Amino acid sequence: MPKDLRLLLNVWAEACRHIEIGESAATIGAILAQRLPVQRVLIRRLDPTQSSIETVAEYAPHAGASPLEGRTRCPAPILRRISESACARRVWTWLPGRRPPGAEPEIPDGLDTSALVGGLWTPTGPLGVVLFVAARGKRFTAAHRAIVGSLLEPFSVALENDTRLRELRTLREAAEADKRSQAQVPASEEVPSLEAAGGAVPGGNGEPPNYVQSAHQGAWQGLPPGFR
Repeated sequence: MPKDLRLLLNVWAEACRHIEIGESAATIGAILAQRLPVQRVLIRRLDPTQSSIETVAEYAPHAGASPLEGRTRCPAPILRRISESACARRVWTWLPGRRPPGAEPEIPDGLDTSALVGGLWTPTGPLGVVLFVAARGKRFTAAHRAIVGSLLEPFSVALENDTRLRELRTLREAAEADKRSQAQVPASEEVPSLEAAGGAVPGGNGEPPNYVQSAHQGAWQGLPPGFR
């Protein structure tokens, strides 16, 4: 079996085995480090509701790796460009110092070595990007770029699984919170008794109410004095 095919099969297996993206990134990153000159693998999720892109998983096996920006704000035109690039399944090379800071929000602040960047998508829309950060003193070749292109689909599946898991957790937490709020009704919201509301309670002296006598007295009250 060709090495590239074996690599792809191993990555697919890990992407389908783990539901949470953090676990997938750790195992897949370790596999890729045997074939690619990478020191880091970053998975960043698009968040159109917050106009941002956020790092949700990272493979960084070397201790003391410099911290990178977690969430980056994205103006609407740049967010649209990232989304279109993701849906186009494009792989491109990022080099430090080529563009002004902030021009490419998909690249987190603090990155100072080259990287291969690929878009992640689903049939319903873009998900985010994956970054393969080169080890210091190393460069990516055209063969490395082709390998990364073949890995975008399993990375997309892994990120989609994680996204669905987060949505399910959010729905479950909301349902549990609503259930708790309904179970804890404050005393002030209880229905007051007639006595508390200022009304008379028939038979309130401990004797059973005499509804017949009450009706008889009420019928005579409307007659002239000579008829009582």
